[in-house]
Amino acid sequence: MCAKNINKLIVFISIALLSTTAFSDEKSKQKKHDNEKRVKIFKSQGGKKATQAALDEEVANRIAADQSLQNNINTISLTPGPQGVAGAKGEKGDQGIQGIQGVAGVNGEPGIQGVQGEIGLTGAKGEKGDQGIQGIPGVAGTKGDKGDQGVAGVNGSNGAAGADGTSCAAIQGDGSATISCEDGSMASVYDGKTASARSTQYVTGIGPQINGVNYFPPGRLLIINKQSETSDLRISSTDVLWTMGSFCRKEILIDGEPCPSGAIKFVQYSRYDSHMPKTLVGYCKGITAGQHEIKVRISLVSGHSYCYSGRAAPLDSTFLLESEEVN
Repeated sequence: MCAKNINKLIVFISIALLSTTAFSDEKSKQKKHDNEKRVKIFKSQGGKKATQAALDEEVANRIAADQSLQNNINTISLTPGPQGVAGAKGEKGDQGIQGIQGVAGVNGEPGIQGVQGEIGLTGAKGEKGDQGIQGIPGVAGTKGDKGDQGVAGVNGSNGAAGADGTSCAAIQGDGSATISCEDGSMASVYDGKTASARSTQYVTGIGPQINGVNYFPPGRLLIINKQSETSDLRISSTDVLWTMGSFCRKEILIDGEPCPSGAIKFVQYSRYDSHMPKTLVGYCKGITAGQHEIKVRISLVSGHSYCYSGRAAPLDSTFLLESEEVN
């Protein structure tokens, strides 16, 4: 409590004490007056004892006087007196207990970004990672340009003379001719404008059995020497080709390219394991005179299996690749 409030309290108590003293003095004076009045009444009656009526009146008067005094006391209001002189400064009080912790303040705004630090030292080299999975096959590249024709080889030595053949007679027809030999082993048709000619070259063998998705079966390679610039080639290939739920293509290539007048090929499909031999034959025009290479290519068109060619022992079979030059 501050000194100013203490001084007010002292003044209030002092006024209350003075008022109480004043009331006490007033009551004492009233009591003295009543006693003197009783003495006068007693003397007026010649010192005789007061009658009962006088005593009752006296009691009533006293009760009324007490009530009047009490009413006066109840109506008295205390008025503060003038402020007293300020008291001397009191001694320093004991330190109060610590108050409860206040509510946390709101977060301040972010500070300005600091300057970028220097580049750290290079870390140690990490261990070699695991090998990644193999990527998907890339798209097939475009076909390259045809290379220059190679230099012609040296002419080989003449072969041994063959045995005398049987005579053949040409039966001239309208725009055609048939060559009939005595043994009936050879026949050809031509346009009748030039002398008939037949030049056949071939390669043959047994097996082996091969499978794959794009390959040249071994042994199916024929090198020919074309005599005429204007003649055509009749090319045939007989071999075992078998598939199981796949589409496989067989094609004859000349110098690594399809026949210029039209590809000689077919596509085979079978749901079962079929091992039947088949013959592919066709005519090719536009091949120049000179040495040429003829071979067979097997390739997978679609499906989930391989393309098989040839047969292995003991079920091996014969293959034949033949080229005939015709006028």
